[in-house]
Amino acid sequence: MSVRLPTLPRTRGDCADAPRPCMHVHCRYHLGLAAHESCTLDVTDRGSLGPVAIGRILGVDESTVRETERSALRKLRGRYERG
Repeated sequence: MSVRLPTLPRTRGDCADAPRPCMHVHCRYHLGLAAHESCTLDVTDRGSLGPVAIGRILGVDESTVRETERSALRKLRGRYERG
């Protein structure tokens, strides 16, 4: 007897009204067990957030969020400058 697992949502509409915390732990937008939220799409629906709020959601401190942001911006600048 095989067990049929639920398929991953393919669009935001497939999961926007689904129960939370999200059960699709293999979804690319799932935040993992350490986070206070379960889905990055839920977080982005709220709009712009500062480092303190993002840190609370992810369960990390503000300095970690700021360093991650700086690192991402450095990588983007490098790609832009190389053309």
